[in-house]
Amino acid sequence: MRVIVLLFLFNLITDLFGCDICSGGMNTNSMNGVLPQFNKNLIGVRTTYQGFKHPQTPLNVLGEKQVVKDVYWSEDIWLRYYLKPKIQAIVTLPFRQNIRMLSEGVQKVNGVGDLMFQINYSIYNSDDTIIPKTMLMWWVGAGIKLPTGKYQQRDYNKSMLPPGLQVGTGAYSYLINNQISIRKDNIGVNWHSSLSLNAYNELQYKMGNVYQSNLQINYRVKTGEKVKYLPQLGIHYMYLERDKYYGLRNINSGGERVLLSLGLDLFVENWLFSAIIYNPILERKGLFLPQTLVSSQFNLAYFF
Repeated sequence: MRVIVLLFLFNLITDLFGCDICSGGMNTNSMNGVLPQFNKNLIGVRTTYQGFKHPQTPLNVLGEKQVVKDVYWSEDIWLRYYLKPKIQAIVTLPFRQNIRMLSEGVQKVNGVGDLMFQINYSIYNSDDTIIPKTMLMWWVGAGIKLPTGKYQQRDYNKSMLPPGLQVGTGAYSYLINNQISIRKDNIGVNWHSSLSLNAYNELQYKMGNVYQSNLQINYRVKTGEKVKYLPQLGIHYMYLERDKYYGLRNINSGGERVLLSLGLDLFVENWLFSAIIYNPILERKGLFLPQTLVSSQFNLAYFF
């Protein structure tokens, strides 16, 4: 009897979200590089590109069309503002465009994503008077994502698109993060880890919790008083729990991946220009889930 119930619910998920096996892979729309100039307010625009290639199997289809590739574009407007010397607030407003490429035709979904608020507190912040030419900063924080993005958008057949392809989740998410930065002379090391705890939406679907940990090393190069380069190399680990529907795990979700990043920050007076490329080097996922491709991120920010 229990097996029959499980099969019924699995079929219900597939009917509800269309091609659930060909869902959005391990897209989280949350890649971040080094957060620059910790002691200043800033406002910026961040562009993120992520791509996923689907395996060519009979299970990765929509109607009679084969699902080939998913592309995720994100344009985030974000603000970091100091409420007090040791307390900073971060607000991120995302605009998403998700594209599904089929053997015949293309499906596009776009709109405002889930709005994020975050508060960070400085536990420790040294300066050059404590250890000559050495800097150490330690920040911890917490935040919340609000369900402002659409999450029930449909394809050309009026079937519900899978959760990974929606621009929003329809549910609250609770965020915890930790960041440590160390700099000795011109060499810097940044370690950032975060945990996203996701709730159920009104469809009783819950995106899996996400844990991320990033380690980056950078080297500061000055070419004058107002111009500075910061090349960086990093490794990024991500673990995604399986999604749940009415408490049952969705076997076509979740996984782990490791990415290698190469980036460059350019500081010109109060402006920041940066570019980062992420290359997947290890991935553990379900057999029919899409493969992660090379991703990129670009930043433009102004300090004030």
